[in-house]
Order: sequence, then C-alpha cells, then structure tokens
Amino acid sequence: LRIIHIIDYFQPQLGYQETFLAKEHIKLGHEVFVITSDRYNPYIYEGDAARKILGKRVVGTGFFNEEGIKVWRLKTLFELKRKVWPIGLEKKIQELKPDIVIMHGIVNFFTLRVARLKKKDKNFKLINDDHMVFYASRSKVRFLYPLFKFLFSRLLQDAADAFVGVAQTSKMFMHERYGIPLERITVIPLGADDHLFRYDPAARGSIRNRLSISEKDIVFIYAGKMVLEKGPHLLVKAAMDLIRNKDNLKVLLVGNGLPSYMEEMKQDI
Repeated sequence: LRIIHIIDYFQPQLGYQETFLAKEHIKLGHEVFVITSDRYNPYIYEGDAARKILGKRVVGTGFFNEEGIKVWRLKTLFELKRKVWPIGLEKKIQELKPDIVIMHGIVNFFTLRVARLKKKDKNFKLINDDHMVFYASRSKVRFLYPLFKFLFSRLLQDAADAFVGVAQTSKMFMHERYGIPLERITVIPLGADDHLFRYDPAARGSIRNRLSISEKDIVFIYAGKMVLEKGPHLLVKAAMDLIRNKDNLKVLLVGNGLPSYMEEMKQDI
C-alpha cells in the first residue's frame, strides 16, 4: 500500500508517534510518505533543548529523507496560533495517489482541506488520528471549539473512514469537542519501539553508578517536556512527601522546558 501521513509539524528527531508509526509501516513493506510544513512546531522551542537538537525552526521546502522516511515539506503561506496553511497540499496528495491517508490531529487547516478533498476523491481511505485530552487543551482560542464543532463536524464525519483516539480520554475529547459519535471512534493506545526501548542491564548499572543510585533504590522517571500541562510538578510534590519516610526512593526528571516552571520545581525541592 502507499500510505501518506499528514501532520502540520513534523520533527522525526524527537520521536513522536507519527514518526514511529511511519517507520513501522515501512517495516511492513508499505511505501510511506509524510506531508508536512516547512517548519517545526513553535511550542517545542519554548525551552532551549529543541533548538540544540533541531537547529533553525524553518527548515525549507521540497523532498527530504528524514530518519529513513520520505518527507515532502510544503511552503507555508501563513501561520496562526500554531496552525499552518501549506501551499499545494491537495495537489501533492493527488500526485502521490495514496491508498491510505492518516491525518495526525483534527483541529488544523490540513485536516479540513483533506476532508474537502476526500469528498471529491474517493480513491483513498482517510483516517483521522487525535491525541488531545481535556487537561492538555492549552489553546487561548479553545472557546471556539463549539464553533468548530458546529461548522466542521459533519464535514469530518462524512469524509473520514475511521477516527482513532490514543486513549479513552482522547475519545471523550473527540466526542465532546468535535462532535464525533462515540461509536465511530476506535481507541488504539500509543506504543513504543521495542528495538529502541529495551532492558539493558549494563546500561542500567552504568547510569545508576553515574547518578549515585544504589541497586536497592526505587526510581521514578519522568521523561518529556517540562511544562505545567504535563504535570511533572505533581510527581515532584508527591515524591517529596514519600521521601520523608522512604530513604530508598529517587526521582529522575529527564527533559527540558520553560525555565520559569523548572525553577519553581527546583525551589520546591
């Protein structure tokens, strides 16, 4: 099959779900493309880690091979509140003649444009995949969800062959905010690449030794962006209560984020 993953921002170096899923499709023998914008998500540039890994946010247009994935980056006409309008999206999809198109995220210009294209072109299957949950909805214009639901829910439902949420809370969000009937939403939990993430006793011992963590210590690890919405401060507060009575408990935070938020956690500690 020829499968196209479409997402507004694509950062394969950071290993999000769309990257792993595209790689798994390639392993299964499918021909896989990603269509995206010419830039990275501004949200991940709120700390300094992303800039060190990714470099400049605007990376250019054209065809790229990124992490072994064929990627078409389209020129951005305009960008508004982390929503981009790419030039030539419909034309590129029709040129590639996909069997399946997987949309990552629902509230964006990409998804609405592909939905309109699907109503005209019935030659491919359309899957809408969404990760949003209630506590992570941080958009300053989230009060417009009822308007989005009123204007576009029927278009999305008519165009899509399937809707996928990555958790039960994502399913409920899609139902309540986008108006998608519950019976049309399938929950497929996020997975992990078991070739990359695997038990390694030698690495375990090395890291514990470097961080002065004994074999008897129980370690809780948070790995990811350190922002309020993801809640690592809750882990810190809970751990501090436990550490007073448990001398074999350790917490390891791996990642970067807003300096002010991280400083608040350091002050609590």
